[in-house]
Amino acid sequence: MWDSAVVVAIPQALTGDARTWHAGVSTEQKRSWNTVAKYIEAMRRAFPANKAEQRQLARDRRWQPLVESAMTYFFDKVQLWRHAFAERDNESILAQEIVDGLEATMRAYIRMPSEQPTLELLQSALAEWEPTWREVYHIPLHKSSSSAPTSTAYSATVATVASQPPARPARSELRNSPANSAPSPSRAPAPVRRDKKLSEDFDPARLGRGLRPGTSKENVPFYRIPGSDTTICNPLGF
Repeated sequence: MWDSAVVVAIPQALTGDARTWHAGVSTEQKRSWNTVAKYIEAMRRAFPANKAEQRQLARDRRWQPLVESAMTYFFDKVQLWRHAFAERDNESILAQEIVDGLEATMRAYIRMPSEQPTLELLQSALAEWEPTWREVYHIPLHKSSSSAPTSTAYSATVATVASQPPARPARSELRNSPANSAPSPSRAPAPVRRDKKLSEDFDPARLGRGLRPGTSKENVPFYRIPGSDTTICNPLGF
């Protein structure tokens, strides 16, 4: 009974290319897919898997201890391997492949027979020794995937139990740090010292009228001192 219900629901669940493919299939052919197994077979013919990519994924799959348990890695590796190498599935080879994908320090805990290791023995060993390994090397499992580090960020070695103190920056780095190299507040340039009185080199051409600096007063008489950018707005006797 459930098989017929699933067959009816499959077309409604298809999306993307699968939906387009299903729409182009003749009604007679669709009626011949009256079991889930026949539907799966038809879809595998229409969308063949990339075997080379599957094999590469199976070989490259390694344990990511910061974001997954050893058992999660075990089950995923088994699934990938059997999909990629179904025609030559060998339990002993698969068990060794799974062990090879573990951290070196974790492999030291796993005791497997040298001949004909089984997945059942390996699964039991992983379940038994993972808690001890995490306790010894201080590597907790991050439950939340959103805040957990990614595998690319997992570069710290687990061989050293005690963490090393952070390296102190070189003196040159301390001197050039932002806290020490912040620019000092700008200051107005010091007025140019003159060795003569204003009356000695008075130049009428440097007299004028304009806005008094720092105020809204206009048409204020001023005098630009020769040899400098200083402007005097106070009445002076020359």
